[in-house]
Amino acid sequence: MWLWLVFTGCNDPSEVVDTGRPMPVEWCGDAVDNDGDALVDCDDPDCIGDLCDEDCGDGIDNDGDAKADCADPACSADCDEGCDDGVDNDADDLVDCDDPECGAACPEDCANGLDDDADEQIDCDDPECTSVCDEVCDDGRDNDADDDVDCDDRECSDACPEDCANGIDDNGDGGVDCGDPACSETCSEGCFDGVDNDGDGLSDCDDPLCAGACDELCFNGLDDDGDGWVDCSDAECAFACDEDCYNGVDDDHDGNADCDDPDCGLECPEDCANGVDDDADGDVDCGDPECAIVCPEDCFNGVDDDADGDVDCGDPECSGECPEDCFNGVDDDADGHVDCLDGECGLSCQEDCANGLDDDADGKVDCDDPECGAECDEACDNGIDDDADGLVDCDDGECAGDPAC
Repeated sequence: MWLWLVFTGCNDPSEVVDTGRPMPVEWCGDAVDNDGDALVDCDDPDCIGDLCDEDCGDGIDNDGDAKADCADPACSADCDEGCDDGVDNDADDLVDCDDPECGAACPEDCANGLDDDADEQIDCDDPECTSVCDEVCDDGRDNDADDDVDCDDRECSDACPEDCANGIDDNGDGGVDCGDPACSETCSEGCFDGVDNDGDGLSDCDDPLCAGACDELCFNGLDDDGDGWVDCSDAECAFACDEDCYNGVDDDHDGNADCDDPDCGLECPEDCANGVDDDADGDVDCGDPECAIVCPEDCFNGVDDDADGDVDCGDPECSGECPEDCFNGVDDDADGHVDCLDGECGLSCQEDCANGLDDDADGKVDCDDPECGAECDEACDNGIDDDADGLVDCDDGECAGDPAC
């Protein structure tokens, strides 16, 4: 008769139960599959307990602590942390990405106080969190990981005042130190540094505060030297500026403005009544042909005022104003009669005894005029005392022997 023993607990041979039939028993340290279940010693669940160490790769809780393989702290030295299985594989009480071993595999959680990606930067100090974290402007940390801390970060522009002497755009408005309008009351204008030091929008000599320090710039529209004169209106610009002929300003400071300046001769028309040679052609006012239509003839100034080629009383325009000059060969009074041919000259002119005219305006022509007596012969049949001797025709001894007598 066979007696099969069943050991309970840790295979304590003292506890034997008679089952009435043979019972195979696994002995846990003899390297034999005693119970014939193809599992030897500690690989057999019958051996779980203090006699067996945990086998970290067989899927069995060998040591009976309800933790199998790498989930058993006994395997911490043999197992690596699996970073996405929810198990503390290396038994260090840190699971998955909470375990520093998973740093390179895990993204940074920006709000858990841990260095999740093991780069020695935690939460918002980690550049990975730049898009997630806002800059805290007074904690001394680069919260958004953009390398700018607190007031050096543009995000803090509304929270931080401008420090006017630190070389930093503290309030993030693009203006640094005295270049920031916020510093206008603190900073004075430096007139030669290219910076708007007092924040009024005007730099260097463009700023009125620099008026006494700057020379006049002649083409910038500003009173650079603060003397009340701008650009070419300033005497300092006399040699730099040409005369503008239509702005009412003596631009070249030669004492002549606009068309009164000879520089404008070719640009300006002649003003016919200002005593100036406006067009610089050598002719002044009505003496300039340009003024012919505008100017009347002055009959006594020796000038061809209306530029018609006739001067003074030689101009028909003066016919009503000028007396006939009886000896100048000109029809001075423009009545169509020249000199002694003009009735006005009767008392001034002698009778020309052979021109068919009453030169002395006495109603007698040529030899009919007694003035011609000495010059004329007696015509013996014309009823006139031609030689003015008081004897007419045949009564005159000169006619003796004349066929008419």
